[in-house]
Amino acid sequence: MQQRTNVQSKPDRQVVEGECRSDVFLCDTNSANMSACECGCEHYVRSCLLKAPCCGKFYVCRLCHDDVEDHQMDRFRVTEVKCSLCDTVQQSQQMCEKCRVAFGEYYCSICHLFDKDKKQYHCLPCGICRIGPKENYFHCEKCNLCLASNLRGNHKCVPDVSRQNCPVCLEDIHTSRTGAHVLPCGHLLHQTCFDYMHKMGGYRCPLCMHSAWNMKHCWEEMDKQISETPMPSEYQGITVKVYWARGGRGTGKPDDDDVG
Repeated sequence: MQQRTNVQSKPDRQVVEGECRSDVFLCDTNSANMSACECGCEHYVRSCLLKAPCCGKFYVCRLCHDDVEDHQMDRFRVTEVKCSLCDTVQQSQQMCEKCRVAFGEYYCSICHLFDKDKKQYHCLPCGICRIGPKENYFHCEKCNLCLASNLRGNHKCVPDVSRQNCPVCLEDIHTSRTGAHVLPCGHLLHQTCFDYMHKMGGYRCPLCMHSAWNMKHCWEEMDKQISETPMPSEYQGITVKVYWARGGRGTGKPDDDDVG
């Protein structure tokens, strides 16, 4: 069962802890339940370190672990954490059992995720936590992915689409902390990869070559330019047969949204 607690930071003093990536902690020592420390790493704000079940080492998060180790850390198998304030090793939980500091404003007991409150929620079908708020998203059973509410009944389903790697950077999409962009064809790219593709002049899906945008106005402009460009007299009346090959689709004609 997912647990979620919101607490407010009350900075009072600074404590330095060498093992934490950001080594500065701001906590209220006079409070019965001390608020979450403003510390962690470049990925998450949290005041504990996770004990990697694979190698037994302590890291602020699984991503910090994966950056320096030759193997990946399974977040779901984490059972122990170490408080960054008092160094107490204990079972994974919301509050430190010794100094009562909150390890994170948001905590998921399934993913063992500690972080600032970003309206996160745990999606059981996805199997991981998503940044919400939850009411702004829905889980598409066919795509097997959480999508923005405005895409409900307004997108092309591709079965298990997020379980494929991004066709631009070839890295995982489903568990990535980078948001995904849904193309009209239903395929996914990292939002940053889509922006880069756009910047470089790419306008087709790297997987199926369908247009990434509505190309109607582009085709209208091309038709206008062609109509305003007279055919040289020596070529007038000459016709050429063009065979359109699209991966064995056999229609002989491009789709309305295809890019030739």
